[in-house]
Amino acid sequence: MDTEITKKLPLGLKIAAAYLVIGGFIGLIWPLLGLGPHHPEFEAQSFAYKAGAYFRSSIQELAFLVCGIGLFVIPPLITEVKSRG
Repeated sequence: MDTEITKKLPLGLKIAAAYLVIGGFIGLIWPLLGLGPHHPEFEAQSFAYKAGAYFRSSIQELAFLVCGIGLFVIPPLITEVKSRG
C-alpha cells in the first residue's frame, strides 16, 4: 500500500476540519477584541453571569479547535498504523 495515498484526507473531512479550526479560533478571540454581546439585557446582568457566559462560550470554542486539529492529525496516524501491519 502506498503511504502517500493513505495519508490524504477526503475533501469533506478537510472542509469540516478547517471549519472547526477557523470557527474555534475566531470564537476564542472574539470576546478578547470586545466584539461580544452588547445588548442591554446582557449588560444589565451581574459580573458572574457575564463571566459564566464567556467561559461557557470559550470552552465550546476550544472544543471546536481541538476537534478540528484532531481531524487533521488523527486520520493520517490511523492509516499509518494500518499500513505498518
